[in-house]
Amino acid sequence: ESNFIQIDETTAYFSSSTLENEKYQSVILSTLFIDGSWQKGKYINLGEFYSTANVNLPKNDSVFYFSICDQQGNWKIASREYKKQITEKLNDNINLMNSKNTQPHVTLHDKQKVMYFVSDRKGGHGGMDIWLSIIDHSGNFGIPINAGKKINSRFNEITPFFNEFEGELYFSSDRNNGLGGFDIYKSRGRLNLWEKPINVIQINSTKNEMYLTFYNENKGYFASNRSEARYNTEEFCCNDIFSFKLETKEMEKPINKQLTAKYTPLKLYFHNDEPDCCT
Repeated sequence: ESNFIQIDETTAYFSSSTLENEKYQSVILSTLFIDGSWQKGKYINLGEFYSTANVNLPKNDSVFYFSICDQQGNWKIASREYKKQITEKLNDNINLMNSKNTQPHVTLHDKQKVMYFVSDRKGGHGGMDIWLSIIDHSGNFGIPINAGKKINSRFNEITPFFNEFEGELYFSSDRNNGLGGFDIYKSRGRLNLWEKPINVIQINSTKNEMYLTFYNENKGYFASNRSEARYNTEEFCCNDIFSFKLETKEMEKPINKQLTAKYTPLKLYFHNDEPDCCT
C-alpha cells in the first residue's frame, strides 16, 4: 500500500498492489474514517487498464490525475474529469514514447499551475528523474523541463510532493549517503530552481521510505517497508502506509527586544524597489 492522499477529515485515497502471475498489479482505492479508524479500501474503476496507481487530486480542480499501466509494463499518466467520468491519457509532451511516465503531482506556484512527474526519458541525470510541465489556462501541458541537478542525480528520484504550507518539494531518492534504500528528501524552491536537498532523517530508516504527502501543516503520510510493515512471506517485501505528526516547538521569548545569536540564523525580508524597480 502506498500514496495515501487524505482530502478531508473523513476521506482518503491510496494505491494497493499484489503479485499476479509474477507481475505486480495495482489498483486505486478509497477509504472512509469511521469510529476512529480508516476502513477497508473500496475499489475505484478508472478504466480497463492492467494497473492504476499514484492518484493526485488537486484542490479546487475539475480533473484528477493518476498513472495507468498495460500488461507490457508501459506506464503513462492519465486524467479524469469528475463530471464526464472519462479517462484520457495526457499528450505526448508528458507521455513520451519509449519512456516510463508516472507519479503526477499538480500544484500551484503563485497561481501558475504546474505538474511534477517522474520519467526515465532522455535528457535527465540518470535513472528516474523528476520533471515538470507548466499547465496553461486552457489545460494544455507545456514541454517538460527537468527539475535540475539540485533535485535529480545519477540515481533514482521518485514520488514528488510539493508542500504548500512550507514551500518545499518532498521526494524520495536512492542516492549515496542516505540511511538506506530510498530516503525522503526535501528542498525549498520552485520549478527548476531549488536549494540543496535535506535528508528528512526524522522519518527515514535503513529501508525504503517514499510517497510522502501532507494533509495539513503538521500531519502527513508516507509508505515504507520497514520492520513494522506487514508481510506474508518475506520480511521487508512490501510497503505499508505510515502516518506522522510534526512536533511544534515554541520559541522562548527573549529577555529583551533584541534578538541574540541564540535565535539566528533568521530569514530577512526587505523592500528593494526604491528609488526604482531596477536599483
